[in-house]
Amino acid sequence: MVKTIKISDENYSWISKIAGKLQQEHGEPVSIDRALSYVHKSKELTELAGAWHMPDKEAKKVKTELKDRWAAYLKQYLAKQKKKK
Repeated sequence: MVKTIKISDENYSWISKIAGKLQQEHGEPVSIDRALSYVHKSKELTELAGAWHMPDKEAKKVKTELKDRWAAYLKQYLAKQKKKK
């Protein structure tokens, strides 16, 4: 059974991008219906909520900064614990 639905331009753009990605992967045309089925069946959070894409260089920088900041936090936390004793 075929149904007509209304979706926002934003959602249409999002699902069209997924259809385009699937078309590249499979080398054949992919309908909006097939793209929706893919998202529904995959249940991947990155597909439902979007994914954060960044160059490897930027990802490495973010990872390094997080590591450094966690180390600084841990150092502060341990110093406070030591003072309490």
